[in-house]
Amino acid sequence: MRGWLDPGERARRWQIERLGAVLHGLARALRTGRTLPDALHQVADDRDVAGEELRRAARRVRDGSPVGEEIDRWATSLAHRDADLVRAVVNTGAATGSALAASFERAALSLRERADLQREIAALTAQARASALLLTVAPVLFLAIMAMVDSRVIAFAFTSEAGRLTVSCGIALDLAGWFWMRRLTTAVER
Repeated sequence: MRGWLDPGERARRWQIERLGAVLHGLARALRTGRTLPDALHQVADDRDVAGEELRRAARRVRDGSPVGEEIDRWATSLAHRDADLVRAVVNTGAATGSALAASFERAALSLRERADLQREIAALTAQARASALLLTVAPVLFLAIMAMVDSRVIAFAFTSEAGRLTVSCGIALDLAGWFWMRRLTTAVER
């Protein structure tokens, strides 16, 4: 829920979704003969790819800050494992002088494959999430329908000791089932 309400969180998620495009843009710019700082400026200028944090990092690099340090700061601000991959590729490439463009391309491909896998997992777990919701809501709906059909149901459920015990146990089991199913689907989605 927080991501829908917080503009900063929405911007962070938007940028995480575009990490592959950032890497691809850096690789493309490096293949044309640009230096890493120049490639960073070129990618940061593309508003379809770069978020505000990356543009700030590019401005600080333009002002003389080391590119590795700014990429580290930017990746840290995203607080995501995919951003850590970008950081690792930049730092390794800068330290070893290796073919940075090829490394960026492989990392972008890895991020794209991971995103595809996450979408497939979300599609495959959609039925389990829907079942969890249905199984959580069904007992409450059943009680409501039974109360409309026969008012003695509500009287029994909330005035007698056995009814209160039954409703309490039902609510506890319902919540336990919901938490358990949520835990199972969340574990698969990670």
